[in-house]
Amino acid sequence: MPTHHEIEKALAVLAGGRIAQVGVGAVQTARREAAAFRSLSAAAQARTAGATALRGGKFIGRQAITKNPYGIAALLAYEGYIHRDAIADVAEQLFSVMGEAVDFYEGETGQLPVISSRRKVSKANKAVKHGMSLLKAGTKASTGADKGELPRGAFLTSVKAAGLANPNTPSRIKGKGRIKNLARKLKRWW
Repeated sequence: MPTHHEIEKALAVLAGGRIAQVGVGAVQTARREAAAFRSLSAAAQARTAGATALRGGKFIGRQAITKNPYGIAALLAYEGYIHRDAIADVAEQLFSVMGEAVDFYEGETGQLPVISSRRKVSKANKAVKHGMSLLKAGTKASTGADKGELPRGAFLTSVKAAGLANPNTPSRIKGKGRIKNLARKLKRWW
């Protein structure tokens, strides 16, 4: 996880728009650190290299954890275990607020309002469904299929008839045929 100081630096870069300045500053800092490193003794260079490797290892480990879904899951589990008491307090507060909301909505009836998650079926879709039932109930002479069976192309026939029967369209039903006959029946139903 980035430190507070790193986050502040990144925000300052983004907010100030000083990306080029930061790049130049990073190069200058790297040059100063390289010169300081060369001026150290061999033992001090070994210690510094070890500390730098440790910092680099932390950075690579942090990147591996935050870029990998399994690493993120492990990190969240670890953090959840560490902060389990705080999480339990928040959950308790949420449940108490939800309990107050339930008490408010129950009101005088003592029951929660039923909220349907299903979409409302349009009148046109109901007309198509009614047309399909009319085709299934029709005789062989009127639909072309035995009673209780749907004729071939029944859905297309029902959709076209529902479109003709829709009072919100400028279409008029003229002529003969199975579609027109079904459309007249749906027009009376509509």
